[in-house]
Amino acid sequence: MLLVTGGAGFIGSNLIAALNEAGRSDIAVNDTLGSDGKWCNLGSRQLADFVPPADLMRWLDGRKLDALLHLGANSNTTATDGDAVIESNFRLSLRLLDWCTATRTPFIYASSAATYGDGSHGFSDDCSTAALKRLKPMNLYGWSKHLFDLAVTERAARSFRDLIAAMFAALGREPAIEYIEMPASIRDSYQYFTEAETANLRRAGYTAAFTPLEDAVGRYVSHYLDRADRYR
Repeated sequence: MLLVTGGAGFIGSNLIAALNEAGRSDIAVNDTLGSDGKWCNLGSRQLADFVPPADLMRWLDGRKLDALLHLGANSNTTATDGDAVIESNFRLSLRLLDWCTATRTPFIYASSAATYGDGSHGFSDDCSTAALKRLKPMNLYGWSKHLFDLAVTERAARSFRDLIAAMFAALGREPAIEYIEMPASIRDSYQYFTEAETANLRRAGYTAAFTPLEDAVGRYVSHYLDRADRYR
C-alpha cells in the first residue's frame, strides 16, 4: 500500500491519477476535503482508504507501507499563524520521517520553490547543508519547508557519517572522509517540478526548460516507483 499525504490537492490528485494508470489502486490518501468541492479532484480516482489528519499517526501504527509520499502542507504563502504552519509543515513532517526511518519505509516528500526566496542565491538543486543555508525564504510557508529541508539533509549526512565511522571502527582505522560538492556534470540530472509564474523565474535568472506536471508525474512513477531497486 502507498500513502499519499495531501492527495486531494492539485498535485497530489495528479500523482494518484498516474499511479492508478500504472495499475496501483492500493492507495490511502491523508487530507481534508472541506465543503468547497475539493473531493472532485479525487472523483475519478480509485483509493483504498481516506485518512483524516487527526487520525494519521494512529492509522500508521503497526502498518506496513511500500512508500509514503508526503505532499501535504499548509501551502498558504500569506499565512501568519506561525504555530499552525510549523506544526503542519515541520513537526508533522518530522514525525512521518521518524516513522519511515523506524519502519524502513521509503519516504518521498515535496519541498517548495518558496525556499529559494527572491532568487538572489539562484535556483540550484544542490541539497548540501551549506547550499541550503544560503537560501533566504521570504514567507512563513517557505521558511517552514526550508527548515525541514535542512533537517532532512543534516539527518542524512549524520547517518552517513555514523555508517562510515562504524565501518572504519570495524577495520581498526581512523575515519578519513572527504566531502565534495555534487559534480556540475550531473546536476542537471536532478530537477524539482513546480508550478510558478514562469516570467518571474526567467527574470530571476532561471534558464532551464520547464516540465509539465503531467510529464513529471509520469516520469516519477515510471522511473522511481516502478523500479525493483528504488535506490539505484
